[in-house]
Amino acid sequence: MEPLMSPEDSKIITTLRQRYQVEQAIRAFSQAEDEEDLIRRATEVAQYGETALSILVAHLDTDDPRVRGGLAYLARLLPREPTVAALRAAARDRKRPDRARLAAMTILERFLGERLDATFFDGLADPRILALESLREALAEIKANPPTLMEYLSQLEEEPVDVALMIVEATSRLDPPDVVEILRMLSMDPRPPVARAALQQLSSLRLPAAAVALQSLLPHLPQSLHPLADRGLRKLMLSGVRIASSEVPAWRALISPIDSDGYQALWFIRRTPREDGGNFIGVLIHDQEGIRHAVYGDEVPFMGLPGEPLIGMVHLVRAPQPAAATLLLEAPFDAAREVLAHAVSRHLERGDSLPMSYRFYSVQLWDSPWSPPESWSWETPDLTVGDWEQAVTVLEHPAFYTWNIHEPWVYEIAEGIGARAFDPQQEEALQSAVDRVVTRAFPEEKVPLLADRLHWMSRWLTLAGETVTAQRAAWLAAHLHEIPPIDNPFLRRLARTALRAAVFNLSRGVDPRRSAS
Repeated sequence: MEPLMSPEDSKIITTLRQRYQVEQAIRAFSQAEDEEDLIRRATEVAQYGETALSILVAHLDTDDPRVRGGLAYLARLLPREPTVAALRAAARDRKRPDRARLAAMTILERFLGERLDATFFDGLADPRILALESLREALAEIKANPPTLMEYLSQLEEEPVDVALMIVEATSRLDPPDVVEILRMLSMDPRPPVARAALQQLSSLRLPAAAVALQSLLPHLPQSLHPLADRGLRKLMLSGVRIASSEVPAWRALISPIDSDGYQALWFIRRTPREDGGNFIGVLIHDQEGIRHAVYGDEVPFMGLPGEPLIGMVHLVRAPQPAAATLLLEAPFDAAREVLAHAVSRHLERGDSLPMSYRFYSVQLWDSPWSPPESWSWETPDLTVGDWEQAVTVLEHPAFYTWNIHEPWVYEIAEGIGARAFDPQQEEALQSAVDRVVTRAFPEEKVPLLADRLHWMSRWLTLAGETVTAQRAAWLAAHLHEIPPIDNPFLRRLARTALRAAVFNLSRGVDPRRSAS
């Protein structure tokens, strides 16, 4: 009796099954939650090798930016030589739609580092028409899922400046209300010509939404572009455009203490008419680097926060993660915006582009006018501290809980003293270890940074009503430089505390050097 299926038939069925699986996996790129998830999905598809490559080429005409991004990551993961050859052939194929050819060229240039000569563009339509079609497709997806704008603009920043400028020009041929948000975001593009063109186009839209966008941009632009946004806003206002007043409840602002490494969290909450609903924006800032990260949620992702704000109250807020908690100070909204504006200015001084997530959500925090408050409880308190012994007791305050030396090498020194760190008879060994930690952790150039952070802590403590501790922090900020680090009581206290914490952790089997490796 002959077999029901020959080996050749079985091979064909296996191949068809694989093609179907790859087709489905590539279509599912559109469901990726973030870039990390997209890369993971592309890595799984890359295992199919030649089959994945042929289906990649077949999907170049996609109008989904997330799928395009997944195809680019997939191209990087596949064997280079056949992938480059297939994409070059697709880019030159005049029978393919222009969008597919352009996608192939983008992957070749931006993701695979291939140089393309002018002949690749033979037979393509007017690039301005292509830009307009691309923008229409993107806006349709953004309207359905607004956060995809971040992904679209991240990809656009990988393109040459001329491409981005064509997108800005294309906005002039679309319905003005549909392009306000993309122009606002493009106004923060790190490439000055793109940002300038977007600002000029945004200023030409006689819409309240355009005025709001310009107003929200003022704290986020470098000095070279700030006057352009300011003039654009004044021009719209003089032409009769008014920013509609909003009845949305005011933002509630909470500020964490700054830690010894310069990090600080700003949390903003705005309640919605639903009792259990609201908007949450969390921003992580650094006193030297500016804005580090921003997150958004429809629900407040932490527990233990009273429903009614009381300025100056300090909350111990517990996060959903086990044993995770932080101190948060209720502050006036404009006070928190002052801290945020300072972080933005530091960011721009460095010439860095603002994180895309912050650019996207920042309009909600800055859509109302703002200028730095002339006076509120940030003033430095009087310096009435008597001596260093009193001043260093600030480290006993809960707000200084995160002041530590967060370096794995501290554990190397701690291993050398072991349990002697807690033995009064072995004070000499502990002091020698403290010398080593201070020398390594606090070079002279770092002292001014710590003084600045103590100054910010003094302001935070003042608003919290902790007058005595605030005075001591201010006194330390003013006097920290007067004693060399190796003899400085405050720095030695920090080092001593870090060593004892490391010894204790090691006794319990906790060693960050192992987790880091």
